[in-house]
Amino acid sequence: MLKQLKLAIIAAVTAILVSCGGGDASDTAQGPLAKYIGTWIGCADNERRTIKIQLASQSTLTYHQTNEDFDDPNCAGSSVGTFTLLPDPIATLTFQNTETILVEDPQSYPVSLVGNQLVDRFRFSSLGGTITITGSKVVGDCVIYQGGRRCTRGGNPAVSPPFSVDYALHLAGSTLTLIRNDSGKFVPEEVTLTKQ
Repeated sequence: MLKQLKLAIIAAVTAILVSCGGGDASDTAQGPLAKYIGTWIGCADNERRTIKIQLASQSTLTYHQTNEDFDDPNCAGSSVGTFTLLPDPIATLTFQNTETILVEDPQSYPVSLVGNQLVDRFRFSSLGGTITITGSKVVGDCVIYQGGRRCTRGGNPAVSPPFSVDYALHLAGSTLTLIRNDSGKFVPEEVTLTKQ
């Protein structure tokens, strides 16, 4: 089954890394966005997504993502392909508001977060960049893992054009769910993330 790499939060696309050095604003962050700062990791459908979020200002977060594919659907063992998104950070998340939205079941993959949910809404903006794939099972612009493949749709490296989309973040304990606005319908991403 051919699966396309999502850049989001994306969708995640999918998925984006940061180091918090001493004295950085993110080390002492206060306010409603501080809860998102850190490293988040999740696995679904042979893909491990690592997202690092850093505070850029009182209303803006930077978003860094790396995606890795595995032969094992639970992401055990060694990665067979890594999608690196550049520049780093790949995007910014600009806070819009906190509200209750109806989260709908995507039906093409299992999710547990549906119904009315209190979320923080953001504008996810990327200036674009490149996606490069490396690893032991890279063939052209795809990673061929046991049972499927994930591709960049455009070469290796592939060019990711600039984009701006609406996203929502839902945090329950240490579990973060990214929710995309898909033509007015709020749908959770397949990969749920746990804070490390």
